[in-house]
Amino acid sequence: MSLLSGLESTMVQTLGSKFEVENALEDDGETMLLITLIKFDGVVIQRHALDLMPMYESFEKRMK
Repeated sequence: MSLLSGLESTMVQTLGSKFEVENALEDDGETMLLITLIKFDGVVIQRHALDLMPMYESFEKRMK
């Protein structure tokens, strides 16, 4: 059983080292996007964009 758990641990560490997450903020004045890229072994496997402008505008109104 310890051999299997050792192999599982090694596999998880190897897979984990190949994943990379990058975040970037893009602001063009009309939209403010938080872009998240998930890469596996250097290849983008998922891209997600979240518009932060509504949250920013709400925060700005509360500060006035």
